[in-house]
Amino acid sequence: LVVPFLLAHIGLEAYGIWTTIFILVMYVGLTTLGISNVYIKYVAEFHARGEYLKANALISTGLAVTIPLCAAVFAAIWLGWNWLAPWLHLPPAHATDGKEAVLIVLGVFLSSIALNAFGDMLTGTQQIAATQVFSTISILVEFVLIVWLVSAGRGIAGLAEAYLARTIINDGLTFWWAHKKLKWLHLSPRLVSRESLHYVIHFGGLVQFQSMLSIFLASVERVAALTFMGVESAGLMDVAKK
Repeated sequence: LVVPFLLAHIGLEAYGIWTTIFILVMYVGLTTLGISNVYIKYVAEFHARGEYLKANALISTGLAVTIPLCAAVFAAIWLGWNWLAPWLHLPPAHATDGKEAVLIVLGVFLSSIALNAFGDMLTGTQQIAATQVFSTISILVEFVLIVWLVSAGRGIAGLAEAYLARTIINDGLTFWWAHKKLKWLHLSPRLVSRESLHYVIHFGGLVQFQSMLSIFLASVERVAALTFMGVESAGLMDVAKK
């Protein structure tokens, strides 16, 4: 439903810019992608054995790593925008709202990578149904906001704002549910440990390398279309896949 609505209201060129933003998001996400699998695997093991101190240490260590790292990545992109913008091939008509959308989406995505620890904890402790409900609620809210904001003329920026609302709702609900259901949950910088850091770097690094290969294979044709044929071609490829 969203794609034909967007094509009718913002056009193929603007839609191509929106899909291009998520190519960038996928590659930026490689910086911390493996951490999610670390949370799910080891929290499940620690929870099953009643080793709650280890689970708290793992989450505390993961947050201590991902929050500064994601903040550094966002700062680098913000400060290096003049270098990054030519690669995105933003048309002059969308230079301003395109930049706003890129920074909003990247900021939201990076903060979500760090805060998604709570959703991964719920998955690892078999609270999967709750995470699916929260995800569905947030996606439906995003859909309503897309229709409202784009109809009001917000364009690409409106899409980014709807994505922001979706992420805030989803992360907020998972944070609330984790603290409600996991009575043992306690996070502190004092719980950061070398053992937990080993889990993050070793297992997370292996998963991240595999994910890097799969993301490259999934996005290489979009990058080629963007580079050689412009943002409309990237948008058209996304429409064709859907």
